[in-house]
Amino acid sequence: MKVNLPYKQVKKVLADCNLSDEAKKLLIKLGIDVIQTVPVKSLTDCTSTHPDMQFTVIDEYKALVCDQAKDYYKHQLPEFELVPVQGISSPYPNDCVLNITVINDICFLTDFQKKLLPLPGHLKLITVKQGYTKCNICILNEKSIITSDHSIYKAAEQNGVKAYYLSDKEIKLDGYDHGFWGGTCGLIGRNKLFFSGDITCLDCSSQLLEILEKEKIEPVYPKDVDLCDNGSILPLY
Repeated sequence: MKVNLPYKQVKKVLADCNLSDEAKKLLIKLGIDVIQTVPVKSLTDCTSTHPDMQFTVIDEYKALVCDQAKDYYKHQLPEFELVPVQGISSPYPNDCVLNITVINDICFLTDFQKKLLPLPGHLKLITVKQGYTKCNICILNEKSIITSDHSIYKAAEQNGVKAYYLSDKEIKLDGYDHGFWGGTCGLIGRNKLFFSGDITCLDCSSQLLEILEKEKIEPVYPKDVDLCDNGSILPLY
């Protein structure tokens, strides 16, 4: 599969260890192995266990990983080539060094992240103002995303990626006013998007479902569970 873009049902995902039991059970019921994160001590809030703060896939079976968690992930994912990245710590912007988004050969990131990360040369680096691009980008397919960030929206549209703007004010994130769309979900198959909670309970559900229908995306989610930002659900393979 391409980075973040499975062409068939995935076998393994990386998810927050604090993901709800209902969400974990549903993923397992679907035949997906769930690798859970570990806390990164230098991150001082709920994001310490978020996958997209400590792990980012940049190529097939290759990922950048927070150096503090490298040994854990090497044990969990021996098939992956892991490149350790140092200096990840609270507060911003050092906390979000790995929070970048790769779609096809495009990578959304800030100038700060661009200077620090050893990224493959084939990637076209698109600079945005939002430091938490993986949190803020819900990947629908190779040509479309959902975001609540204006700089990401503009950059995507300028680079051939259809962007849907949708408010994220209803998404729960402990210690913050709200979370982000990308932090709630991840693709688990071609045109199949897993959400951490029940999207039908949102006031914006009709807008979201309309977008998903337009892009021929099947939503999968545990019913009657709050939609939370758990730092993305990362498809591995």
